[in-house]
Amino acid sequence: MSDETTRRDFLQAGVAAGVALGLAEELLGAQQDNGKGLPTRPLGKTGEQVSILCLGGWHIGQCGKDEGTPRRAR
Repeated sequence: MSDETTRRDFLQAGVAAGVALGLAEELLGAQQDNGKGLPTRPLGKTGEQVSILCLGGWHIGQCGKDEGTPRRAR
């Protein structure tokens, strides 16, 4: 294999990079700024705009362990 890049290889790499950049927005969920400083993205099939940030809820799944649940969630 030669170390030199051919014109064909260069053009193929350029086209592949252009396609990847063009699809990047769609692949990343098309994050949008709603003007309030909190980025959003479409949710599932409905397309409803939701925040990309959440507070979590790991402790809620621990039903049998009362010590892990904060008082506000009880």
